[in-house]
Amino acid sequence: LLANIARLRSDMRQAQGIVEKSVGAIEARVSKLQNIFATGFVASGFLMVARQAMEAEQAINRLDAVVRATGNASGYTADQLHSLADAMAAATQFDDEDIRAATASILKFGNVHGETLKRALQLSADYAAFTGTNVTSAAEALGKALSSPAQGIERLQRQIGYLNPAQVEAIKNMQEMGDIAGAQSAVMEILTQKIGGVAEAMNNGYTKAFGDAKKASGEF
Repeated sequence: LLANIARLRSDMRQAQGIVEKSVGAIEARVSKLQNIFATGFVASGFLMVARQAMEAEQAINRLDAVVRATGNASGYTADQLHSLADAMAAATQFDDEDIRAATASILKFGNVHGETLKRALQLSADYAAFTGTNVTSAAEALGKALSSPAQGIERLQRQIGYLNPAQVEAIKNMQEMGDIAGAQSAVMEILTQKIGGVAEAMNNGYTKAFGDAKKASGEF
């Protein structure tokens, strides 16, 4: 009986040793996996920040290049346009990179200058918020409309709804007489009446909180 008890205790000690070794091996593997995941998260975070920095730099460089290519025809320096983009980003749900891209898009049309450019950028943000598109696509659509106001206002009408026929006809007449600046101003006046201020109005509550957090993460 004593011999059997002794063997049983020996077997139990051996089993305990095996279990402890297994647990130790498992803990070592878990610790290794934790280190791998931690390293992966750090690397992923670094890559995300690096990518955001690269995209921000590209947006700045692209706008600078367009300003040089157009010979400052807009009446604004590159620094002034960057400041305008930052101010618009603070007031809307769109970030400064998107607005810089939108600015470059409008400048490429070559016939939007001075205060008209500033109004066009704000209306691009309003149009994007109203239609649910991005601000760069909105700027492209508005730039086309300002390049050929008579045809452009008809295209925009499909997105913003019914327009007064008399206003549309007046824009056509101004373009035919060569008053492009007047036709552009009339287009923007119609857009201002229909959708002016939408971007700022929509930048509140959860939309603003989430947008501000997203913008802040891109600044690190």
